[in-house]
Amino acid sequence: MESRDPGKQKTGRAQKLTEDTCGYQYKRSLACLDRNGYDKSKCEEEFELYKQCKKHESSAARCTRPSQTASTDATREQGLLWRCPSLEPGAHAALRHLSSLSQQLLPEAQPLRHSHHGLQCFGPGPPKLRQSVQRPEQEAPSQFPFQGLNIEADDNVRMVAEDGQSHKVMALSAALKAAKRERMDLLPVAPHARPPVFRLGDASEAAKQARLRERDARKKEMENRRKTSMKEVRIGPNTQENDLKMKLDKAKEMVERKYRVRLFIPFKNQHREAAARMLQRLNDVCTGFANVAGPALGERLPTNTVVVYLSPKA
Repeated sequence: MESRDPGKQKTGRAQKLTEDTCGYQYKRSLACLDRNGYDKSKCEEEFELYKQCKKHESSAARCTRPSQTASTDATREQGLLWRCPSLEPGAHAALRHLSSLSQQLLPEAQPLRHSHHGLQCFGPGPPKLRQSVQRPEQEAPSQFPFQGLNIEADDNVRMVAEDGQSHKVMALSAALKAAKRERMDLLPVAPHARPPVFRLGDASEAAKQARLRERDARKKEMENRRKTSMKEVRIGPNTQENDLKMKLDKAKEMVERKYRVRLFIPFKNQHREAAARMLQRLNDVCTGFANVAGPALGERLPTNTVVVYLSPKA
């Protein structure tokens, strides 16, 4: 840990209170008041020096303070000066030079505005040169989108007629013109064939039919999953009446949703008779809303466990 020299601290503090600082003038004013019995009229000279020192200190602080002016050109120009008279001639000269340079570069950059459709703005430079370029208005394509198809305008495609029997091979550009003439869309039938097969139709209707086919496929997949999967409900041999009713209601709800349900009753040796009574009760209650079946022949079950299978009624 570095040691501090008290002599250096005193020297630094003495350097702060020189005749040019406002603290020194303020100290002189207080000493004058003390000598003259706090008569301010006899210390006007000291107070005047103190006021001048404060004015000079505030103007110097404004010169080093960051700008918080508005974004207009006139206010920005005033903000560059910071109210410092010594900077005014050089600042005005620099601003005039930048303005003349911008006026010279702007006509040369003007022909570049429409040279490329993807051009958004010019490179880094003065704010006046950063001009946004409007993209030319293009007609939105009405054809069905060909995502992932490597087809050029000159490639041949096979056009299928509305009856689905006749077809004709033509260029893609000719097929698009025919679709535009008929006020219809060009829809892909076998886009990866050689040549690709297209037909005329309504793109919105085709998208709607595709969504319906996808929904039907999801529904069939869910039905197959319900047939193959099985839900399980655990019931103890000494389950109370309220708990038993809640579990049977849950099993009934799953059976109504076309799920297969497996009710299993684990028990200990001392509860073997209670498990048999619970199994008989489940058979009597569940017969009303589901098909009840026991374990299959040769099915291996855990030790001390009885099982009942429920399946939806036809």
